[in-house]
Amino acid sequence: SSDVCSSDLNMVGAPLECKGEIFKHKYPMGSQLKAKDRKELEAFITKMMDEGNARNKKFPFVIELKYDGCSVGVEYENGKFVRSLTRGDGESGEDISANFLRMQNVRRELNDGVPIDFTGTLRAEIMLSKSDFIKYFKPLGFKNPRNTVSGMSRDRENNPLVQYFKPLYFNMIGYTGSIDDKSDQMPRTIKDRKSTRLNSSHVSESRMPSS
Repeated sequence: SSDVCSSDLNMVGAPLECKGEIFKHKYPMGSQLKAKDRKELEAFITKMMDEGNARNKKFPFVIELKYDGCSVGVEYENGKFVRSLTRGDGESGEDISANFLRMQNVRRELNDGVPIDFTGTLRAEIMLSKSDFIKYFKPLGFKNPRNTVSGMSRDRENNPLVQYFKPLYFNMIGYTGSIDDKSDQMPRTIKDRKSTRLNSSHVSESRMPSS
């Protein structure tokens, strides 16, 4: 198994030592692609178009603002919460379920309790608003929202401050069964997210970084 505890990937944000039990992800959690400026964005779009042309097919993709928090894989079985794991090295992650269940916006059951035949993993980003950070965490000596979320999500001290963290669900990593965007078995959390995703017509010149 991967040595998540000593992985260089853990050097940013969370402490190096592991605090919880390690589980292998049911589906690998890759790193999200990102572009810091117009040049990198245009290079990404060109790459996607070239790959599509080479395979004689189109590759749909989404461009949106990057969430900068703590990435987690949230596992469900038949629509019910099983556990949440940090991304770790992408192959294995740390179980932070105890803290995760005390955060805002957590879905213990998908689709508001309506039966759903969904067994799989949803990717989420645990976030902390700047206003809550300034009010509750900065006076305690925490440096920034991202590092605060990364470290405290893994804390085993049952810190009540995790109630101010908010996971945002935004992607399905993998699932069993036959599900598409229009299926009643698609988790409502993801259906709602898909309906608000950006397409090319929503990316205006004013929102692009200047050259």
